Parts: sequence; structure tokens; C-alpha cells
Amino acid sequence: TGVYTMKPDGSDRKLVLENAYSPSWSPDGKQLVVVRGGVVDGDEDGTALAIVDAEGSGARTLDLGPAKDVRIVSMPEWSPDGKLIAFVDDGEGTVRFVSPDAKTAPMRGVAAQPIGLLWSPDSTRLGFDRYVETKDGGRSVGVVLDLATGREAVFTGEQHGARSPTWSPEGDQVAFISVSK
Repeated sequence: TGVYTMKPDGSDRKLVLENAYSPSWSPDGKQLVVVRGGVVDGDEDGTALAIVDAEGSGARTLDLGPAKDVRIVSMPEWSPDGKLIAFVDDGEGTVRFVSPDAKTAPMRGVAAQPIGLLWSPDSTRLGFDRYVETKDGGRSVGVVLDLATGREAVFTGEQHGARSPTWSPEGDQVAFISVSK
């Protein structure tokens, strides 16, 4: 598996980084955060986050700090303001945050069992899906997490499931898919 870039017309395809997937662009378009597979702290099935320049140079693994049990990560998403990278700690099933320099943002786990992360345009909130068990099997719900307060707003209504939240350009509304019973 590798991360590639190319022009929208399909030309100029270039390998950015081997053994990598799930790229997310930095807001300035100069770097990507990716998931790298391979050995992490002796775990052959582990994954790590890495930042690489868009042309493929300068790859470096992010130090995820004191959480030594973070051995499998997924879904990195760079915030629009460039200050944080949200990702899923698949071992704990939580969203965690790290700064691109891996120094200024303490990691904190929030929001159990997230699927598909999407930042609000102003980088203050994070939308995602969550699967919840119910007496009739389970359903997806959409969630918006306010980073300042830690408050989660779960999409409500008489629906079998809500998923795939996406922000309006102004960040004042969320559209999502709702499945009727």
C-alpha cells in the first residue's frame, strides 16, 4: 500500500510514501498525515501516524506521548486551522488528538467507537458516526463533539440510523443521512 498524489486530470502520478494509507492534507497543502503500517513497539500488526511532505520527503513518525498502548490508529484528519490532528485509537475505540509537532497538544481520549471523522470549518467541533447497540440489533448515530466543552450532541429523531455528517461551509449546520424504520 502506498500514498500517491496526482493532478486532477490523472497526470503526474507520484508515490509520496510506501507502506502508508488514509492520507489527510495539511491546510496549506504542503504535507500529509498518514497511517503507516509495520512494527510499532514490537507489535508487527501495529500502525502509527506519520507526517510527510507532499512531494515525498521528510517523513517522520508522530510521537503519541504517554499512551504506550496506542498501537493501532486509523482515520487521521488534519484540522482546518492546522493545529490538531484527530485520529482513532482503534485499541480503545476513542478519538484522540495530537499536534503536528507532537509537542503542544496533550492526547486525550473522547467519544467511544467513532467512525469517519470530519472537522467543522472553524476547527472547534468534530463530527463522526457511532454505532450503538439497541434491543433490535443496533444503529448508527451521528455525533458532533464540541472540543471546548467535551459535550456531544447526538442526532435525534425517529430514525433507524443517522450517519455521514457533513458541515455547511459556514459551519452553522450539519447535513446527514437518516434511514427510516
